[in-house]
Amino acid sequence: MAFNWSEGRTTVREFVRAIVADITMASANRFLLHYPTNVSAIEDMAILRTTTTHNHTFYAKIERPEGVLNYVNITVATKYDPATQDLDPEICSVPARYAWYRLSKEVQIFDWTAVQYWLSYSEDFINIVVQGDPSLDVQPYKNYLISYAYIGALESFEGADADDMYNFGITVSSDEFWPDVDIKEAEKYGKRTATGVTDIAMVGTRTGTPFQAHLPKFSTSWEFSDRHFIAPSQWTHKYHMSDIIAYHAYDRERGKLQNVLIGDRSAIFHLDILVIDKGLPTEKQYVMFNINAPYSILNNGPNVLYGIAMRKS
Repeated sequence: MAFNWSEGRTTVREFVRAIVADITMASANRFLLHYPTNVSAIEDMAILRTTTTHNHTFYAKIERPEGVLNYVNITVATKYDPATQDLDPEICSVPARYAWYRLSKEVQIFDWTAVQYWLSYSEDFINIVVQGDPSLDVQPYKNYLISYAYIGALESFEGADADDMYNFGITVSSDEFWPDVDIKEAEKYGKRTATGVTDIAMVGTRTGTPFQAHLPKFSTSWEFSDRHFIAPSQWTHKYHMSDIIAYHAYDRERGKLQNVLIGDRSAIFHLDILVIDKGLPTEKQYVMFNINAPYSILNNGPNVLYGIAMRKS
């Protein structure tokens, strides 16, 4: 599958515009800017549109609330309301709080604070990692966050039934567990409504039930097993990574997050390059991100000590 890669640095003030500009600048295999009509008009909110390779159209809104310096809310939906120039509130996910800094009395951040970002995307998905500027943090350096987000469709398993109409979702990393909404909104689709933070909020289940929580599944050793990893495997001389599979409490395994792997971050530095099939025509490069956000899908996974490897080429 063709996809695009981009990375850069922006400020809190320019974050939404910078991210959207990069996501929409590719000549092909990309999301489109739906609202406003051009990037220069973006201030703190933008709505993206994509028609996936499954031939269904979905929307994603990225918005930094007024006065907020440490996060944006990301919401996905199946419909756009031209009258309000916003997502249709009847069928959209709970806004997911995607953060690059913790709120702390120890540290002050500003609208000029730097935010680094890395993007991997096509018309089917967007992988995003953001990192708040560590320069403003103080010991023990736990306020700046390295956070992961996924927006888009899952890659189905070979031989599985077609998954197209409801195959779109979102998960982010955050400084807070609970979504930035009241309890009524948080349970708008029932008690199992996805937060989009510690779960994956999918447009629908197999039966079409909207925005129910899906959880991650991946290959791992026991989180608290005895180990002393200071290098790759002594037998294979490689770091072993796993796909991230989304599963549902009733539907079970559904599909995989695209162009991203997960693995033990022991003996791997943040931003290390991992290579598959080095020197061969099938070579693929991944960038390792040692996610440190306190809330993410890792909280509901089998090993919270793992990191994300995002495909670069």
